[in-house]
Amino acid sequence: MDALSRRRLAAELRVDPMAIYHLTGKGAVLSGMVEMVYGEMRAPADAAGAWQDLLRENARALRDVTRKHPNLVLHLVSSP
Repeated sequence: MDALSRRRLAAELRVDPMAIYHLTGKGAVLSGMVEMVYGEMRAPADAAGAWQDLLRENARALRDVTRKHPNLVLHLVSSP
């Protein structure tokens, strides 16, 4: 994550680097990335199940996205 820069992000997204400079900063970029990753999580299909089962399914969903995005793990668990 330390290597993340606006210029590198612009190159990865194939946009003009000046477009990235309109963002409020690295924190805003990380916050957006965390939001996108949490958007990949799927809620348990059966919300009427026991709370233990729901908790287990949510933990599995979190594990799946953290495995898919290991560089964001610290931001995922510390983001409000």
